[in-house]
Amino acid sequence: MHTITITRGDSKQHFESTSAASTLAIAKKLGGTLRGGDIVALFGDLGVGKTVFAKGIASALGIKETVVSPTFVLMMRYRIPQKKEKKIHARFLYHIDTYRLVGTRAIVDAGIAEHIGAPDAITVIEWPDKLGQLLPKTTTYVSLAVPDGI
Repeated sequence: MHTITITRGDSKQHFESTSAASTLAIAKKLGGTLRGGDIVALFGDLGVGKTVFAKGIASALGIKETVVSPTFVLMMRYRIPQKKEKKIHARFLYHIDTYRLVGTRAIVDAGIAEHIGAPDAITVIEWPDKLGQLLPKTTTYVSLAVPDGI
């Protein structure tokens, strides 16, 4: 079982997920509310379900491609289908993973910073704690955790 906390501005929602399917469903709900320029920061330990959550967001956006962890390539770009694009004002989903990067300078040097919050994209970031001041106040924060004792 996982606990998932989604924080958007002053609003905080708590969910319990008992499977990858329920994590996907929770992510799809969030994904259905996203628009161009939105950023989702995914926090959680290794293996807790951050990439599964990103897959749910991609599914809500109509992306049919297989969404994989970008740990070794740092960023994946997925095209949002045109029928969704006009409604949500976004052409791309950027899926970023900063796990292997050290410090904000490395993120800027890797060319990732320029994609964060791009107005024509939705950005999902795994290991966002490394971004520091690069994340705007409008970022949606998602925390995935396994409760103590499980």
